[in-house]
Amino acid sequence: MAKEIAGLLEQIGYAYFKVEEPINIEEVIIKILLGKEQRFIKAIPFVIYLTAKNKSLSFDVESLLKKAKEKKLNYEVKTLLYLTIKILCILDKDNMLITSLQKKLTQQEQTLFNMYFPSKEYPQFNLKRVSSSKKKTVYSETIAYINLSFDEYLYDFIAQKKLYEAHQQLSLAEKMNKEKEYDLQYALHILFKPKQKEIIQKIIDGIPLTKVEYDYYFKTIKKRLRAVKLFADFADVVIQKKISKE
Repeated sequence: MAKEIAGLLEQIGYAYFKVEEPINIEEVIIKILLGKEQRFIKAIPFVIYLTAKNKSLSFDVESLLKKAKEKKLNYEVKTLLYLTIKILCILDKDNMLITSLQKKLTQQEQTLFNMYFPSKEYPQFNLKRVSSSKKKTVYSETIAYINLSFDEYLYDFIAQKKLYEAHQQLSLAEKMNKEKEYDLQYALHILFKPKQKEIIQKIIDGIPLTKVEYDYYFKTIKKRLRAVKLFADFADVVIQKKISKE
Protein backbone atom coordinates (compact mmCIF):
# COMPACT_ATOMS: atom_id res chain seq x y z
CA MET A 1 0.00 0.00 0.00
CA ALA A 2 2.90 2.38 0.74
CA LYS A 3 4.05 2.32 -2.90
CA GLU A 4 0.52 2.98 -4.13
CA ILE A 5 0.04 5.92 -1.77
CA ALA A 6 3.45 7.40 -2.69
CA GLY A 7 2.47 7.21 -6.37
CA LEU A 8 -0.85 8.91 -5.74
CA LEU A 9 0.78 11.70 -3.72
CA GLU A 10 3.28 12.29 -6.51
CA GLN A 11 0.48 12.60 -9.05
CA ILE A 12 -1.46 15.00 -6.82
CA GLY A 13 1.50 17.28 -6.38
CA TYR A 14 3.09 16.36 -3.06
CA ALA A 15 6.85 16.82 -3.57
CA TYR A 16 6.81 16.24 -7.36
CA PHE A 17 3.77 18.26 -8.39
CA LYS A 18 2.64 16.28 -11.42
CA VAL A 19 -0.97 15.61 -12.28
CA GLU A 20 -1.29 13.13 -15.12
CA GLU A 21 -4.97 12.21 -14.81
CA PRO A 22 -7.97 13.13 -12.61
CA ILE A 23 -7.64 11.80 -9.07
CA ASN A 24 -10.31 11.34 -6.41
CA ILE A 25 -8.77 13.28 -3.52
CA GLU A 26 -11.27 11.90 -1.02
CA GLU A 27 -10.24 8.32 -1.82
CA VAL A 28 -6.54 9.23 -1.58
CA ILE A 29 -7.03 10.66 1.92
CA ILE A 30 -8.97 7.57 3.04
CA LYS A 31 -6.26 5.27 1.64
CA ILE A 32 -3.58 7.22 3.48
CA LEU A 33 -5.44 6.91 6.76
CA LEU A 34 -6.11 3.21 6.26
CA GLY A 35 -2.40 2.71 5.58
CA LYS A 36 -1.58 4.30 8.97
CA GLU A 37 1.88 5.47 7.86
CA GLN A 38 2.75 8.78 9.49
CA ARG A 39 5.02 9.95 6.66
CA PHE A 40 1.98 9.94 4.36
CA ILE A 41 -0.48 11.20 6.96
CA LYS A 42 1.62 14.38 7.28
CA ALA A 43 0.91 15.04 3.60
CA ILE A 44 -2.86 15.35 3.97
CA PRO A 45 -3.10 19.07 4.95
CA PHE A 46 -0.94 20.02 1.97
CA VAL A 47 -2.93 17.74 -0.35
CA ILE A 48 -6.11 19.55 0.72
CA TYR A 49 -4.37 22.91 0.17
CA LEU A 50 -3.38 21.88 -3.36
CA THR A 51 -7.01 21.35 -4.33
CA ALA A 52 -7.52 25.12 -4.15
CA LYS A 53 -4.39 25.76 -6.25
CA ASN A 54 -4.64 23.16 -8.97
CA LYS A 55 -7.68 23.16 -11.25
CA SER A 56 -6.97 19.55 -12.18
CA LEU A 57 -7.86 18.53 -8.63
CA SER A 58 -11.34 18.52 -7.15
CA PHE A 59 -12.21 18.15 -3.50
CA ASP A 60 -15.63 17.38 -2.03
CA VAL A 61 -15.57 17.65 1.76
CA GLU A 62 -19.04 16.14 2.13
CA SER A 63 -17.98 13.13 0.10
CA LEU A 64 -14.83 12.78 2.22
CA LEU A 65 -16.83 12.85 5.47
CA LYS A 66 -19.27 10.30 4.07
CA LYS A 67 -16.43 7.93 3.10
CA ALA A 68 -14.82 8.52 6.49
CA LYS A 69 -18.01 7.52 8.27
CA GLU A 70 -18.26 4.33 6.20
CA LYS A 71 -14.66 3.40 7.08
CA LYS A 72 -15.01 4.50 10.73
CA LEU A 73 -12.43 7.25 10.22
CA ASN A 74 -14.64 10.17 11.20
CA TYR A 75 -12.44 11.46 14.03
CA GLU A 76 -9.25 11.11 12.01
CA VAL A 77 -10.61 12.96 8.98
CA LYS A 78 -12.10 15.77 11.05
CA THR A 79 -8.82 16.11 12.96
CA LEU A 80 -6.92 16.56 9.70
CA LEU A 81 -9.45 19.10 8.49
CA TYR A 82 -8.83 21.00 11.73
CA LEU A 83 -5.05 20.78 11.26
CA THR A 84 -5.43 22.13 7.72
CA ILE A 85 -7.52 25.05 9.00
CA LYS A 86 -4.97 25.87 11.70
CA ILE A 87 -2.03 25.69 9.30
CA LEU A 88 -3.81 27.95 6.79
CA CYS A 89 -4.70 30.44 9.54
CA ILE A 90 -0.96 30.75 10.19
CA LEU A 91 0.38 30.69 6.62
CA ASP A 92 -2.46 31.78 4.33
CA LYS A 93 -5.19 33.45 6.41
CA ASP A 94 -7.18 34.64 3.38
CA ASN A 95 -7.50 31.16 1.89
CA MET A 96 -11.16 30.37 1.21
CA LEU A 97 -10.65 26.79 2.35
CA ILE A 98 -10.57 27.99 5.96
CA THR A 99 -14.22 29.03 5.97
CA SER A 100 -15.47 26.05 3.98
CA LEU A 101 -13.66 23.55 6.25
CA GLN A 102 -14.68 25.30 9.48
CA LYS A 103 -18.33 24.77 8.55
CA LYS A 104 -17.76 21.01 8.77
CA LEU A 105 -16.52 21.09 12.37
CA THR A 106 -18.48 21.92 15.52
CA GLN A 107 -17.00 24.24 18.12
CA GLN A 108 -16.72 21.29 20.51
CA GLU A 109 -14.75 19.28 17.94
CA GLN A 110 -12.32 22.15 17.32
CA THR A 111 -11.81 22.52 21.09
CA LEU A 112 -11.09 18.80 21.45
CA PHE A 113 -8.70 18.68 18.50
CA ASN A 114 -6.84 21.77 19.68
CA MET A 115 -6.04 20.13 23.03
CA TYR A 116 -4.08 17.40 21.27
CA PHE A 117 -2.51 19.60 18.61
CA PRO A 118 -1.29 22.81 20.23
CA SER A 119 1.41 24.82 18.46
CA LYS A 120 4.56 25.66 20.41
CA GLU A 121 5.78 27.96 17.66
CA TYR A 122 2.47 29.79 17.26
CA PRO A 123 0.69 29.66 20.66
CA GLN A 124 -1.55 32.57 19.66
CA PHE A 125 -3.43 30.15 17.39
CA ASN A 126 -4.22 27.70 20.21
CA LEU A 127 -7.77 27.69 21.57
CA LYS A 128 -8.21 28.39 25.29
CA ARG A 129 -11.28 26.21 25.85
CA VAL A 130 -11.02 22.76 27.48
CA SER A 131 -12.86 19.55 26.56
CA SER A 132 -14.29 16.89 28.91
CA SER A 133 -12.06 14.05 30.19
CA LYS A 134 -14.33 11.35 28.75
CA LYS A 135 -14.15 12.79 25.28
CA LYS A 136 -10.39 13.22 25.57
CA THR A 137 -9.86 9.55 26.45
CA VAL A 138 -11.97 8.21 23.56
CA TYR A 139 -10.39 10.66 21.13
CA SER A 140 -6.77 9.97 22.17
CA GLU A 141 -7.25 6.24 21.63
CA THR A 142 -8.88 6.75 18.23
CA ILE A 143 -6.29 9.11 16.72
CA ALA A 144 -3.14 7.64 18.29
CA TYR A 145 -1.53 6.82 14.93
CA ILE A 146 -1.96 10.37 13.58
CA ASN A 147 -0.95 12.03 16.84
CA LEU A 148 2.19 13.82 15.65
CA SER A 149 2.88 17.27 17.03
CA PHE A 150 1.09 20.10 15.29
CA ASP A 151 4.37 21.81 14.47
CA GLU A 152 5.56 18.64 12.70
CA TYR A 153 2.53 18.89 10.40
CA LEU A 154 3.20 22.60 10.00
CA TYR A 155 6.89 22.24 9.08
CA ASP A 156 6.14 19.53 6.54
CA PHE A 157 3.50 21.81 4.99
CA ILE A 158 5.94 24.74 4.84
CA ALA A 159 8.60 22.61 3.15
CA GLN A 160 6.14 21.34 0.54
CA LYS A 161 4.75 24.83 -0.06
CA LYS A 162 8.24 26.17 -0.78
CA LEU A 163 8.91 23.33 -3.23
CA TYR A 164 5.56 23.92 -4.90
CA GLU A 165 6.16 27.66 -5.31
CA ALA A 166 9.68 27.05 -6.65
CA HIS A 167 8.25 24.60 -9.16
CA GLN A 168 5.63 27.12 -10.24
CA GLN A 169 8.35 29.68 -10.93
CA LEU A 170 10.34 27.08 -12.87
CA SER A 171 7.26 26.18 -14.92
CA LEU A 172 6.75 29.84 -15.80
CA ALA A 173 10.39 30.14 -16.92
CA GLU A 174 10.04 26.98 -19.01
CA LYS A 175 6.89 28.34 -20.61
CA MET A 176 8.65 31.60 -21.51
CA ASN A 177 11.57 29.66 -22.98
CA LYS A 178 9.17 27.59 -25.08
CA GLU A 179 7.54 30.76 -26.38
CA LYS A 180 10.94 32.18 -27.31
CA GLU A 181 11.84 28.93 -29.05
CA TYR A 182 8.57 29.05 -31.01
CA ASP A 183 9.26 32.67 -32.06
CA LEU A 184 12.78 31.74 -33.12
CA GLN A 185 11.62 28.80 -35.23
CA TYR A 186 8.97 31.00 -36.84
CA ALA A 187 11.55 33.68 -37.71
CA LEU A 188 13.92 31.08 -39.17
CA HIS A 189 11.08 29.66 -41.27
CA ILE A 190 10.26 33.12 -42.69
CA LEU A 191 13.82 34.32 -43.33
CA PHE A 192 15.79 31.22 -44.29
CA LYS A 193 15.49 28.36 -46.74
CA PRO A 194 15.22 24.79 -45.35
CA LYS A 195 18.90 23.97 -45.99
CA GLN A 196 19.97 27.24 -44.39
CA LYS A 197 17.82 26.49 -41.33
CA GLU A 198 19.36 23.04 -41.11
CA ILE A 199 22.89 24.47 -41.09
CA ILE A 200 21.98 27.10 -38.48
CA GLN A 201 20.50 24.37 -36.25
CA LYS A 202 23.66 22.27 -36.60
CA ILE A 203 25.75 25.25 -35.48
CA ILE A 204 23.45 25.84 -32.47
CA ASP A 205 23.68 22.16 -31.50
CA GLY A 206 27.48 22.14 -31.89
CA ILE A 207 27.46 19.65 -34.78
CA PRO A 208 30.42 19.96 -37.22
CA LEU A 209 29.59 21.14 -40.74
CA THR A 210 30.63 19.43 -43.94
CA LYS A 211 33.00 21.35 -46.23
CA VAL A 212 30.11 22.29 -48.53
CA GLU A 213 27.98 23.47 -45.58
CA TYR A 214 30.93 25.38 -44.12
CA ASP A 215 31.52 27.30 -47.34
CA TYR A 216 27.80 27.91 -47.81
CA TYR A 217 27.54 29.29 -44.27
CA PHE A 218 30.32 31.88 -44.73
CA LYS A 219 29.35 32.86 -48.26
CA THR A 220 25.60 33.22 -47.72
CA ILE A 221 24.09 32.41 -44.32
CA LYS A 222 26.43 34.46 -42.13
CA LYS A 223 25.90 37.53 -44.31
CA ARG A 224 22.13 37.14 -43.95
CA LEU A 225 22.39 36.70 -40.18
CA ARG A 226 24.42 39.90 -39.92
CA ALA A 227 21.83 41.71 -42.01
CA VAL A 228 19.04 40.41 -39.75
CA LYS A 229 20.93 41.64 -36.67
CA LEU A 230 21.45 45.10 -38.17
CA PHE A 231 17.86 45.26 -39.32
CA ALA A 232 16.32 44.20 -35.98
CA ASP A 233 16.08 47.62 -34.28
CA PHE A 234 14.84 49.28 -37.46
CA ALA A 235 12.21 46.58 -37.93
CA ASP A 236 11.00 47.11 -34.36
CA VAL A 237 10.53 50.82 -35.00
CA VAL A 238 8.53 50.11 -38.16
CA ILE A 239 6.36 47.52 -36.41
CA GLN A 240 5.50 49.96 -33.60
CA LYS A 241 4.38 52.64 -36.10
CA LYS A 242 0.69 53.22 -36.54
CA ILE A 243 -0.25 52.44 -40.15
CA SER A 244 -2.82 54.53 -42.00
CA LYS A 245 -4.61 53.73 -45.23
CA GLU A 246 -5.79 56.15 -47.93
